[in-house]
Amino acid sequence: MIAIVVIDDPVLAATSQLFLNEVKQELAGMFDMTFSELKTLIGLYITRTPAGIKVDQKSYVNGLLERHGLENANGTLTPLPKNAKVLLAGPHKTLLN
Repeated sequence: MIAIVVIDDPVLAATSQLFLNEVKQELAGMFDMTFSELKTLIGLYITRTPAGIKVDQKSYVNGLLERHGLENANGTLTPLPKNAKVLLAGPHKTLLN
């Protein structure tokens, strides 16, 4: 069993659904609590699919891009090809080798 508490938002995870249900029932008896599927945690977006669990930081990345005026920048695959030339932004605009 894993229990994470961020401020007043507990997150519970277990390898056994039976055990998880028992813990939730015990906690609900001690505290005024409601339980739902985890969707976000400290800026991470969590999605469950039949293929597994997806965790992304899309809104965090979009915020960074907006803060630095790069929201309209063109994306590229990473990692860059070996020996790619990178142009730095700013007044000096030199190439990195």
